[in-house]
Amino acid sequence: MSLIYTLLFAFCTSTVFAQPVSENELGDYLSIKDHPKAKEVNMKIKVPIGWEIEEGDRPNVVKKFTYNLNTYMILVKENMKFFSKKEIRKILSDDNFVENYINEIISGYKNAKV
Repeated sequence: MSLIYTLLFAFCTSTVFAQPVSENELGDYLSIKDHPKAKEVNMKIKVPIGWEIEEGDRPNVVKKFTYNLNTYMILVKENMKFFSKKEIRKILSDDNFVENYINEIISGYKNAKV
């Protein structure tokens, strides 16, 4: 039986929303296909130019990206529900959901601002 996984981008610093990122151009694609932590997820994303790419330092973290005090990760974790691109776009187009989600994420950080 094949397992279903969800890809999550986790914002991980207390200042990620407080400091604007000046580097917003995208560079080359990065593929996680065949990565041992990718759990058969086959995807590629464009990495922002100027961001450092590191291997994930946790069991489900495939890659970690850092720029100054900003960090995000590719986290692949088993989930009971698979979300298609269409479903994710619909979810993320709901401004109230996105605002509540961001506020929930930053609630665990000191001095975080949106």
